[in-house]
Amino acid sequence: MSDSITWDVHKAWAANCSLPMSSQPPSDWFNSENPDPFNMLPPLMIPSTYEPGLGLMLACAAGLAWALYDHLITFPAEVRLVWQRRICIGSGLFGIVRYFGILCLLNLLATVRQGVQTGTSFSGPPRAYGFSIRCHGIDIVLQGEPDIETSFFAPLWFIVFWTIDIMLQMRIYALYRNNRLAIFNGAMFILGVVAMLTLTYVFSPLTCGKGTLVPGQCPGGIDVALKTVPAFWIPALAFELWLAALALHKLTRSVLRKNLLSTMVHDSIKYFALIAIGISAHLALSFYNVGDYAIPCVLGLYATCEDS
Repeated sequence: MSDSITWDVHKAWAANCSLPMSSQPPSDWFNSENPDPFNMLPPLMIPSTYEPGLGLMLACAAGLAWALYDHLITFPAEVRLVWQRRICIGSGLFGIVRYFGILCLLNLLATVRQGVQTGTSFSGPPRAYGFSIRCHGIDIVLQGEPDIETSFFAPLWFIVFWTIDIMLQMRIYALYRNNRLAIFNGAMFILGVVAMLTLTYVFSPLTCGKGTLVPGQCPGGIDVALKTVPAFWIPALAFELWLAALALHKLTRSVLRKNLLSTMVHDSIKYFALIAIGISAHLALSFYNVGDYAIPCVLGLYATCEDS
């Protein structure tokens, strides 16, 4: 008898969930007045021992191990085809591009490990100094005296980001072949560098959301508890969007062509889009926790069935 009841419960649950939400009929098993009498769908609980920082550190270690393995198995071919030949500027550029990913992964692993060890989740404990300006419900907090972690990790991440920007500017120059545009982009790049360093070492990052005073998030990490926004990403995102607009403008003129330039433009758009999306997601997740996006997706089916 109990098996029959259990099967009927599962059939009712499956039938109810297979219909659109607007056309789901009231269910005798799943509604607010008669919630699941047989306890067939236990509530989803997140264990208290969950540590997102530790999981991120393990993911970084796995990614670094994968990259090192790939470099090791291809290293003999690299030596034979590149380093045993005459060394030139192209060899240096190849080396930068080849080992740039390893540098990024090492830097990320070191940053995450530091955050896990200190328990600061990248940004550290709140500070009690500084001044804030409230505008439209958002506290814009400026503060000084960056901590030791800020002073150490910020240059590493900035060097990584600036190297990418230099490579992207070379792509733009290859697309336009315009010296004036190259000089203008270089000037904007230098201004962005000055702005990022100023926001890091003169003022600590912009803090929005709850308006919590925090030290500078210079590793670029996301503090999901305090909901903070590192201000140095704002000029960086502005410059990336400018470069993406230049590449997109070139794309509109070469979309119908089937040549090497068109292929290069399409490839450049992917690079610019991924970088801009990454920085934008970083800023968005500073206001909304990861769980704010993921948990509703996980619980959506269960909530629909239970409350319909």
